[in-house]
Amino acid sequence: MDHSTQTIKKLPPQKDIFSDHLVDTYFYQKKSEKKPAPQIKHKKAAPLLIIIPLVIAFIAAFIAAAFYANNFYKRSASRRLAKATAITITKGGAIERDVVQKAEFHGYAKGKGSITKDQIVLKNINKYKWSDLSLDFRVPLDFSGKHLSMALKSKVGGEKISLVMRDSHNRSVRLRDIFVTSNWRTETIPLSTIKRDIDLSNITHMRFECDYVGEPAKGAGIAAEVTIYIKDVTIKKEAR
Repeated sequence: MDHSTQTIKKLPPQKDIFSDHLVDTYFYQKKSEKKPAPQIKHKKAAPLLIIIPLVIAFIAAFIAAAFYANNFYKRSASRRLAKATAITITKGGAIERDVVQKAEFHGYAKGKGSITKDQIVLKNINKYKWSDLSLDFRVPLDFSGKHLSMALKSKVGGEKISLVMRDSHNRSVRLRDIFVTSNWRTETIPLSTIKRDIDLSNITHMRFECDYVGEPAKGAGIAAEVTIYIKDVTIKKEAR
């Protein structure tokens, strides 16, 4: 074997620099490869932005319709009641809801008074307490040229009830007191005597007040519970 052949055999193995370079370049590109940019999501218009105006528009339309219907009802009711020869406020003890919007007991009668189909029960206990039944009408009522009729009785006899009326101008007047008997009796109260004190063509409120009348004969210092029964409250045209 000659000297050149021996030299070749003794040379150490050489690295494939070109291949290593290709490998390094490939993996570098892999590592440095950019991630795709996140897509910007365009928010859709929130449903509430569409729903809220619709709800507001619906509520506004509903309120306008209710206001118109209420005014129409009041005008119709006023015309109908103005032509009526009699206006029933209570039938027996039952409140006529087409005429009366609200009926409330106050004072001692609150929780003690009662309204049934047969009668209204109004109570009071002593001079330090007060008691009434208030009726607010749905529309102003025309009481001009009319009188008030109602049936009354009391538990003992001699109890007193007072009537108060108020017009749409917030003027009030108290009618004469009525002393009630222990048996049913129909009371007729003319209203012409108060026409200068109140607008009888626009009555909005009526109130029954139950007054204390004293102690029972059986013992001084003992509070007497006053109980008055009311039914068939009606406004009727005066006979000509």
